[in-house]
Amino acid sequence: MSDDIPFAARRGEMLDRAVATLSTDARFPAGWLEGSLADGSGDAYSDIDCTSPWSKPPGTRCGIPGSV
Repeated sequence: MSDDIPFAARRGEMLDRAVATLSTDARFPAGWLEGSLADGSGDAYSDIDCTSPWSKPPGTRCGIPGSV
């Protein structure tokens, strides 16, 4: 990551990528923000607090998509 791009912009780009990736994956039926970004009290340095239940077919290995 480049220090030339503000953290908040990089955070927004990552959140956009996560939403795009996970919303097309049936193993992740829902997701939501928590913490300061969710309640509107976040600042330029707030982290992303998110939760998502997930499921996997029986007999498969656990894994998170590598493109997030």
